[in-house]
Amino acid sequence: MKSFKAFRLDTANHLLWRNGDRVPVAPKGFDVLAYLVEHAGQVVTQDELLEALWPETYVNPEVLRKYILEIRKTLGDRHKDPEFIETLPKRGYRFIAPVVDDSAAEPPDLSASDAAEDHATEEKVGHETAPSENPQATYVHLTLDKILVAEGKPQQALAEIEKEPSDWGKLTGQILTYHALGREQDSNAALAALIAKYPTLMAYQIAEVYAYRGESDKSFEWLDHAYKQRDPGLPEIISDPLFKNLRHDPRYAELLKKMRLPT
Repeated sequence: MKSFKAFRLDTANHLLWRNGDRVPVAPKGFDVLAYLVEHAGQVVTQDELLEALWPETYVNPEVLRKYILEIRKTLGDRHKDPEFIETLPKRGYRFIAPVVDDSAAEPPDLSASDAAEDHATEEKVGHETAPSENPQATYVHLTLDKILVAEGKPQQALAEIEKEPSDWGKLTGQILTYHALGREQDSNAALAALIAKYPTLMAYQIAEVYAYRGESDKSFEWLDHAYKQRDPGLPEIISDPLFKNLRHDPRYAELLKKMRLPT
């Protein structure tokens, strides 16, 4: 357990806490943060991070920059006046907040009901993390939006996704929710914005929403982009419920074989 300012990083359970409340972090984003915290005060190069977290796999460096950006949002950090992650141009990143090793301290207790809720969230949402009570935390409202859409409650989902602070997260949720509401023009507009703004970083998410909307050819087109870009989220296609419309298509099994995943 590592502490820095109001945060505690529980590397054993893959959890981040702020003042006793859980903060949702994407799994690979957590790994990036944990590596920087573990090497606090040291300059960590981009190549070192990529090699440590994606060994033997080519990952577009833009993916790493996306995770750094999302971590900063989660921590409430500022790029120009950082409290946590300092960017050193052409050198790398350095975690600059004082870090205390609390390994001997007891981690916050997770009750059985919390664990059950986490498992249910993972089943419904796939690659999103469990929601937190912090309304400004990135991904919380996208997570709830996906759950509500899956439960057939698109009107409630729409109210939820409007609170999502992440731009790409809000667009992703809007595509899903507007489609569930039958508002195809609005869904198409959000999809066009997501593609225009994030054609490289969000290939997996674009494929995801196309699959949910039943547009298999478009979904496979973007999955191919994600594969060529070595998108680190791509292996999660197996458990992602938004891809269920593709699972009887022969191209789905072919893609899994290319990635050496079980079919």
